This record gives sequence, structure tokens and C-alpha cells, in this order.
Amino acid sequence: MKTSISSFALALVPVLGISLAAVPGTHAAVEKTSNAHSCGAFPNVAWWVNDPAKVVGMVNKRYKGDWDKYIAGWNRYGGSLQQSLENGEARVIKSQKKTLKGLSLAVHVAMVKKRIVVLECLRDAENGNKNLDQLETAAGGGGKTQPQSQTGGRQLDWYR
Repeated sequence: MKTSISSFALALVPVLGISLAAVPGTHAAVEKTSNAHSCGAFPNVAWWVNDPAKVVGMVNKRYKGDWDKYIAGWNRYGGSLQQSLENGEARVIKSQKKTLKGLSLAVHVAMVKKRIVVLECLRDAENGNKNLDQLETAAGGGGKTQPQSQTGGRQLDWYR
């Protein structure tokens, strides 16, 4: 897909009900995580959970803190969308009763890529918090280390 088409596709973002720009009353351009790391704002896609605190809580609850597993799911989804885009196929967002094809699908693929970047930043921030909690100190401390995920945080080929 040519970058000019992708740039043009980003102009269609408002038509799809999603926005990359910070809008009053929505997320600021930069979100702060609990340990003061800055992550870019999630793309504002109405049917996604876009509150970083809620995403962190969901990953901790549903995925037992395994960010790599959660991100791998988004990578699979993005790769599947990319394949549909390259094959000229349409994709349906059943919960929203929307069909995405061509430029609208290209915009959605871009939104997934941006979301993955923010998720990786949140993962790194959360892992940084855990690592600080696990450090041996003169006062004691140092907990058990978390096992690494099977994905090891690798990006899939479609992404970069």
C-alpha cells in the first residue's frame, strides 16, 4: 500500500468515528502512566477501551499481567486486517455494524498499529514498576520474578 493512500486514508478518520487528534473532553495528547512514563494517547476508536488505567487493570485481571500475550492478540488481529487489506477484502466490525474496505480498512489498520505502540509503552512502564518492586534493597525486598511470555515481546512481520 502506498504511503499517499495511507495519508489520504487518515483524512477519512472522522468519517469512521475515530480521531487521532486530542479533542476537549477526550484523552490528552499524552497519557501518563503510574510511574510517570509517557505513552502516546490511544487512537480514539469508539468501540475500544481507550483509558490506560482500564487497559492496565484488564491486562492484570484477564491476562494475569501478561502484556506480551495481550499484545500478541492485537498483532494477530492487525496482521489479519493487513492481509484483508492487501487482498482487497472487506472486514466487518459486527459490534458496530460497520464494513471496512479499502481506505477505511487502511485507517483501521493504522489505528491498530498505533494502539500496539501505546500498549508496548504501557507494558514497558508496568514492567518497569514491577522491576523496581523486585529490586533487592538494604531494607530487604526483592520478590519473585515473572516468567517471560512465549512471544517475548516480538513484533510480527506485518507491523513494521
